[in-house]
Amino acid sequence: MTPPPLNDACLAILLACELLGAAAQTVHLPLLLARRGGAEGRLGAAFELLVAAHLYMAVDFTCCCAFVGNPYLAPVALGAGWSWRLWANAAAFACGAALAVRKKDPLDLMAAALLALCAPPAMEALGGVWNLVALVDAPFFLARALLALVGDVQRHKSELTRFSIAETMNTVPVGALVVDAGGRSLLLNDSMRALLRDLGLPTDLGDLRGTWDGIARSARPARLSRGLDEGPGPRVVIDAPNGHVLLLKRIDGLEIDLPAKAISAVGVFSLDVTELDAATRELEGANEELVRIGQQLEERIAEVESIAEQAAYLRMRARVHDVVGQRLSIFQRYLESGRADQGSVEELTRLVNSIAQDLRAQDGPDAETALKSLVDAFALVDVDVRVGGRLPGDASAAAFARVAREAVTNSCRHAQAHRVDIRITRQTGGDGAAWTEMLVTDDGGAAREGYREGTGIPGMRRDMEELGGSLEVVASPRFAVTARAPLPKEEDQR
Repeated sequence: MTPPPLNDACLAILLACELLGAAAQTVHLPLLLARRGGAEGRLGAAFELLVAAHLYMAVDFTCCCAFVGNPYLAPVALGAGWSWRLWANAAAFACGAALAVRKKDPLDLMAAALLALCAPPAMEALGGVWNLVALVDAPFFLARALLALVGDVQRHKSELTRFSIAETMNTVPVGALVVDAGGRSLLLNDSMRALLRDLGLPTDLGDLRGTWDGIARSARPARLSRGLDEGPGPRVVIDAPNGHVLLLKRIDGLEIDLPAKAISAVGVFSLDVTELDAATRELEGANEELVRIGQQLEERIAEVESIAEQAAYLRMRARVHDVVGQRLSIFQRYLESGRADQGSVEELTRLVNSIAQDLRAQDGPDAETALKSLVDAFALVDVDVRVGGRLPGDASAAAFARVAREAVTNSCRHAQAHRVDIRITRQTGGDGAAWTEMLVTDDGGAAREGYREGTGIPGMRRDMEELGGSLEVVASPRFAVTARAPLPKEEDQR
């Protein structure tokens, strides 16, 4: 087989690959040594060191070959008195083979094989054909070194180092300042540096022992939210020149481990609480509004209680008027009649004795029973109460019964009537609305001119108006009362 010679172009390309590979391997080597590792890490570092030596030897051999004008690398390398250095490739082969077996990495195994071909025995055996090995060796180790550098960059991004901590502290929105006892800055990130500059306070090269006092002079009173006002150390809130609201806290007695010794330091940290401050202000405003509404509510409750007391008083007054007035009217007519039979006396005695019981009762008898009792009670004094029609079957029946009792009582007391007619009818309007109408008339005399309403008529009118109805009183030629209340829809459809 005729060995392939290397022309000037091939030598130039080969030399460029070897130079770039040697440079990349040189950069990769200290990064590898900086990483901690066990036996495998030490073996890998030794192998990478031998690979770097191999690449630098290749650069020397290629330059020498180009200088002497020999197109074959192996004879030049073996005949230049440098063959003893080529045994380093044998050592690199042994180291790489052991590493490939341990890591089970085919790339390391391929590198070890190429290094074995670069040992003196292999070069002597191959002779001029070794040029093919050189053409594979240089690009392979260049690509390998570049891949190693890419891995170094990726590991650098993920590993935690002193530089990565500093970079991270400069990106977070929390300001941080750590000062030793002499006022020297141990840590000052960009956020805190910008704040100190805006407040006119010293930064990196100044004496920072008075920094907290300078910050405190710019503080404003503020109520902190729960959680922010807990823990040791003073804290203040300031309005930053950029319009933000910052919470700053000082922590004394920080223990900092330096390479030489551990020292005690003071830390100042700032947190942007603009949104929290706005929410707190809004919450305070809402609380003030709630207090104001609560006061108004208490006033309204007091008014409602007062109205309820007045309503209860009016109801009791009307009840006393209705019950006592009815009994007194019957008793008065009885005395005027001059009757003294035993049955009437017993019945009148029962009516008088039941006054207190009727006043205490929360719920009286049903409307129909109350209306029948009214007829029976006035019959004792020869007042003929005649009822035509039936009371409605809804809640308005009780109100109509009360109106009937008051109207009959007025007829007996004021008109001296002996007959009272109560006519209950159901009326329907042109629009289809229906209502119950009760007309109370008597045979007594007309009301005197200019009469004034007392308690009874306003009470009857109030009962009807609460139902959405009305009450009309006619004083002449005879006294008449007309009460109306609308029927509910279900009653209207019957």
